[in-house]
Amino acid sequence: GGIPVFTVGGIKDPHLAEEVIAGGKADMVAMTRAQIADPEFAKKLLEGREEEIVHCIRGNQGCIARVFKGLPIQCTVNPAAGRERRFGAGTLQRAEEPRYFVVAGGGPAGMKAACVLAERGHRVTLLEREERLGGQINLITRTPGREEFRWIARDLEGELRRRNVDVRLATEGNEESVSSLSPDAVIVATGALPSRSGFSIMNPLVDELPGVHRENVVSAWDVLRDSRPIGERVLILDDDGGRYTAGVAEVLIDQGKRVMVATHFNALFPATFYTLDMPFLYQRLFEKGLSYRLNVWTSAIESESVSLFNIYTGAEEETVAVDTVVLATGPRADESLYFALKGRVDDLHRIGDCVAPRKLDHAIYEGFLAGRELWSPDERYIYEGQLERMEEMALA
Repeated sequence: GGIPVFTVGGIKDPHLAEEVIAGGKADMVAMTRAQIADPEFAKKLLEGREEEIVHCIRGNQGCIARVFKGLPIQCTVNPAAGRERRFGAGTLQRAEEPRYFVVAGGGPAGMKAACVLAERGHRVTLLEREERLGGQINLITRTPGREEFRWIARDLEGELRRRNVDVRLATEGNEESVSSLSPDAVIVATGALPSRSGFSIMNPLVDELPGVHRENVVSAWDVLRDSRPIGERVLILDDDGGRYTAGVAEVLIDQGKRVMVATHFNALFPATFYTLDMPFLYQRLFEKGLSYRLNVWTSAIESESVSLFNIYTGAEEETVAVDTVVLATGPRADESLYFALKGRVDDLHRIGDCVAPRKLDHAIYEGFLAGRELWSPDERYIYEGQLERMEEMALA
C-alpha cells in the first residue's frame, strides 16, 4: 500500500528480476540496457524462447559511453540499435539465390557473419583454428570484471546451432582447407595477433623499439594466456589507455607481482571514464598497490631496466628496474589468409580486426553487415553520431 518502488542497475537475468519482485524488494525491475541489447527480450520470455535472448554484457561501450560523448546510443551486441529504420525488425531480406559461404575465423566478426548469412538462407561453413569459438573474447573474459563478455560467444554459438551452421573447430583456415570446400564466396575474419614491435605513436619514426626482442619482454596476450614466465617486478607500457590494459595489470597484481604502468596518456586508463569503470578500477587497483607514471614513454628496453622520458619535454624522468616488460601496444591485423586467397577467390571479403584492429563494436557490426552482404565503405563504417547519414542511405 506504500509508494511503488522501481529498482534499476545491471539486472539482466529474468530469474533474478522475478526473485526481486517475489521477495518484495521492489514492485518493478527496470531493465534498460538488457532491452537495448535485445529489444525482443520480453517477447522471447513470453514465447518460451529464453535461450534465444541476446545478453547485455554491461560493457557500456555503445550505450553509456556514447551518451557521455554526446553521441546517439548504439550497442556492442546489437548492431541494429540506433539504426532501426535500416536494420530493425522486419528489415532482413532472405537471399534471392542461396549460396555456399565459407567464413574463416570464429571470433565475434566471423560468428556474427555466419549467423546472419544462415538466417538469410545461405549455407555456411565456419572454420576456427582453435578448439573453441570466441577469438579475443576468450582473452577478455580472463580479466577481472569482464566475465560477462562470455555471453557474446555463448549467444552466438547458440544461434549458430539453431541456424545449422557447419562449425569446424581446430581447423585452420588456409588456402588448402578453404579451396577444398569449393565455396561460392569466402569471408575472412581471422582477427589480429599481438604486436611485438613495441611501435607507438610516441615514436612514430621507429618501427621497432630497441630491446623489444629480449627474453623478458612479453605481450599482454602472453600474460592472459599464461604462456610466458613473468618476473616479480613488472612494467606495463600502456599505449591502449583502456579497460584491457587495466585488466592485464590486475591479473598480474593478483599473481603477487609488483606492477607499474607507464603511459603517455595524462590520466590512468582514460577510456574507462566514459564507461563508468574508472572509479571502481582505481579503487581496486590502488588498494592492491598499483603504481603508475603518466605523460611518459621509453626509447629502449634494457636487460634489467627501462628509462622513461617525458613526452612533452623529452627529458629523462626515471629509470625503472624491471624483471619483465609487458607490451600493451595493441594488436596487428592477421591478414595473411586474405592476401593468400586474393586473386584466387572471385567473391572474397574480409571483416573485423583482420582489416584493422579496432573495438569489439566494430567487429560485430562488420560481421552483421557481411551477413547482409553490404560491402560498400559507407555501409561498413561506424559513423560517430551521424545516424542521419544512415537514415539518408536507408531512404535513398
